[in-house]
Amino acid sequence: MSTNAVAMQRPQPRKSALLILLLVAALILTLIVIATPNLLRSRMAADQAKYASMQPPGGVAGESDSAGLAQREVDFRKVVRTGSLDLEVADPVQTAEALRQLALREHGYLEASNVWGASDSLQTAQVTLRVPAERFDEVRLEVRKLGVRMTNERVESKDVTGAYVDLESSLRNYRAEEQQYLEIMKRAGAVKDTLEVARQLAEVRGRIERSQGQLQLLSQQVQMATLSVALRSQSVTAIGGVRWQPLQQIKIALRDAAQDLADYGDFLILVLFRLPVMLLWVVTLAAMAGLGWRLARWLWRKLFVAAPAMA
Repeated sequence: MSTNAVAMQRPQPRKSALLILLLVAALILTLIVIATPNLLRSRMAADQAKYASMQPPGGVAGESDSAGLAQREVDFRKVVRTGSLDLEVADPVQTAEALRQLALREHGYLEASNVWGASDSLQTAQVTLRVPAERFDEVRLEVRKLGVRMTNERVESKDVTGAYVDLESSLRNYRAEEQQYLEIMKRAGAVKDTLEVARQLAEVRGRIERSQGQLQLLSQQVQMATLSVALRSQSVTAIGGVRWQPLQQIKIALRDAAQDLADYGDFLILVLFRLPVMLLWVVTLAAMAGLGWRLARWLWRKLFVAAPAMA
């Protein structure tokens, strides 16, 4: 047998290994492309948001004019401020009365008050105060001083400038329309025309009253901030100088257990509704893996088994 014939009958291990590596790389790349599009899109969105946040709000030129315009916008801006506090106090009833007195001193008022519990050790209260918005932070600090311990605090500011401007604009348009109907009524001669104009005028005045009511309510919310205070009695038993709060720990444990139960239910609902999609993913990946395995075995037999057998 000649040297060329022997060389042709030998398998080509380098070429076969290269084909298998290319096949495996193509399979892995396909899985990555299928599984990670959402990750790529979220990363791009995060980069865009980061780049936008790094941009200055104004240009370099006309910096003083921009500062003045920004100050005017801040003065015109309408913001509704709300907050909530959870406090542990010695006596919820006395603390609720102290909160009412505090609101009156700050030219505010007590919007709502509710007390639960039969005994002093189990009493809780919910108090809602309305105070001037410019005194909101000071009142909040004074309320914190009334408690033995603060367990939670939340402060929120909502910009309602757009809604305020829209209501003012609508109110101006309605009043201009009212004046037009009044002028038309003066020139109306027939009874039918007068009745039609009166109907339209009544409808416009109804819209004016509703817009005025909404505008007044929004102005009151802007001028008077809302502070909700949850009061809970401090049931502390001293044992050997150790502060022990059994009732508080029981309440916390029950609350955590209820939250865990809710999370468990949410997880079951999530799995139930996403199970078809998850099964579709599993079937797709299994089919791709099986196809890749069959292709790799076919190449192996073709290159490493069939060639020596033919030789």
